[in-house]
This record gives sequence, structure tokens and C-alpha cells, in this order.
Amino acid sequence: MAEGRKAALAALRRREFAAVVMDETMAECDPSAAEAVWDRAGLAIPLQINFALSGAARLIREIRAACTAASGSRCWPAGPRPPPSRAS
Repeated sequence: MAEGRKAALAALRRREFAAVVMDETMAECDPSAAEAVWDRAGLAIPLQINFALSGAARLIREIRAACTAASGSRCWPAGPRPPPSRAS
């Protein structure tokens, strides 16, 4: 989670992400900052969502839907993955 353009750009320089989610209001108020973030996003799925209208549950659904639409191979569910099952 980044709390602004500078923090987002720094995070994108440090590592890759499966998805990048941006508040619609930020994108509309500062289009050059939004463009800089999208340019640095690389292969991440770009999502622009109105945070004022979307709760956490909707945000999660939107991200999962985008990941599924992108074949699901670039995203994964939140939380630790369970260990692989072993046949006895």
C-alpha cells in the first residue's frame, strides 16, 4: 500500500506486483502522476477504482475478477498458501 505518487513509484521500483490499484479520484486530480504510476507498473494488472464507493469486499472482488480475466496466473488469493498435499 502506498499513500501517494512518490511512495507508489518507489514501491514499483523496488519490486514487481501482480496488480496495481489506484483510486479514481487521484487519477482524475493528478493525471500526470497517474500516468507515471501506470508507466512503472510493468506487467501488473492496472485497476482504477473509486475507493469512496467501494468497500474492502468489493475491492477484493474487483481484483480477483481482473486476475481471473488475465488467466489467473499472475494473481493469487490473499494470505499464505497452504502447503501442498502429500499422498499417503
